[in-house]
Amino acid sequence: MSFKLKRSKKLRASLDMTPFLDIVFLLNIFFMLTASFTPNAALEVELPNASTAAIVEMQKDLYVTIDKSDNYIFKSKKIKLDDLEKIFIVEAKLPSKKEVIIAADKFSSHGAVINVMDLAKKSGLNKFSMAVKKKDGTEYASLQIWQ
Repeated sequence: MSFKLKRSKKLRASLDMTPFLDIVFLLNIFFMLTASFTPNAALEVELPNASTAAIVEMQKDLYVTIDKSDNYIFKSKKIKLDDLEKIFIVEAKLPSKKEVIIAADKFSSHGAVINVMDLAKKSGLNKFSMAVKKKDGTEYASLQIWQ
């Protein structure tokens, strides 16, 4: 009497990742479309008001922020003056020279603003503007100070 034992086939559980990846992809698209793209939106800088300010598109220019502690911020990163000078030198060599827009907190020191202007001028960038709020406080604008 011989008994033959039947081996049962092992079923392996599998998880289909396709629906999960679809959801992740859709969430990624949703967050990319709903994100606000204002320059330096996370920084707490209180810009001064000006009635003669003109609305400009700040994305095309060199946007330097100075906070009330006189820290220099370029592209949402704190930066030293030496590094800012290197950036200005590279930008001045490009055929389309950009405008330097300085967004200084109204409580930042005058010297910090002059340092940025001096570096830009020394590097060959001769067009400056100050980022301000329009008098009614609704939009960011630029007040041209040097050309």
